Amino acid sequence: MAEAVIGVAEQFRGLNLSMSLRRGPKVASDQASKQEWNEALLSSIRSNSAAFAEYMDRHNRDMDRIWRCCLFASLRFARDDDPEAGCQEEAEALRDALKPEGVLLQIVNARLGENIRSRVQATMQRCSYFVAFGCADYGEVTPTVGNTSEEVNFWQNGVRARQSEERNIIPINMLRPGEQHSHATAHWIFGQGFMTLFWRKRTPVPGTAVRDILQRIGLEPVSAQQQQQRRRRRRSWSWCWDLG
Repeated sequence: MAEAVIGVAEQFRGLNLSMSLRRGPKVASDQASKQEWNEALLSSIRSNSAAFAEYMDRHNRDMDRIWRCCLFASLRFARDDDPEAGCQEEAEALRDALKPEGVLLQIVNARLGENIRSRVQATMQRCSYFVAFGCADYGEVTPTVGNTSEEVNFWQNGVRARQSEERNIIPINMLRPGEQHSHATAHWIFGQGFMTLFWRKRTPVPGTAVRDILQRIGLEPVSAQQQQQRRRRRRSWSWCWDLG
């Protein structure tokens, strides 16, 4: 446990963690010592939880300084048993293409042991638009927590319902010849009349994609000088944010 806490302290510098490893760990053998040690541990956890919350809140506020707009990427991910599944490589390519314009496409690919639903929902709350990578199996209700059908439902009934500002869906039709959308969620998204981008799956980012997305979110392209300034800002904060 001490090693895990120290690892957190090294990742999130500035937290007031005062644990250290000792060669001969002590063991509380009596009830009074156990209670005293537990109270000390709880006090430390509460103190550092507050510090961590303040720390992350500060960096969340700085997102507006680093990025002009944040978009949430809703997609099916690649699977080991099916290399053709999902649109992960396309989403990552579009993320890289949008970065120079000061636009962050947030791709949530949870690591082992993470609460994926909490991470997805927290990321959505920071985003102004929802980008649906509509391949043929988009919107399938799967046993996986945080599937694309859940993402659409939370965006519509959780994020947008509590926001006064306009937060819209940007659908990208990624069907290849002979394919069609198979699930109700995809039929709903692509039948709502949202401005739809077309990008055939497993092809490079279309030349007009960045321009079309900037137009959709109401931003002008940035100059070369502005791009350089934003790259410097992102590098200065990359130790905190996973910017890909």
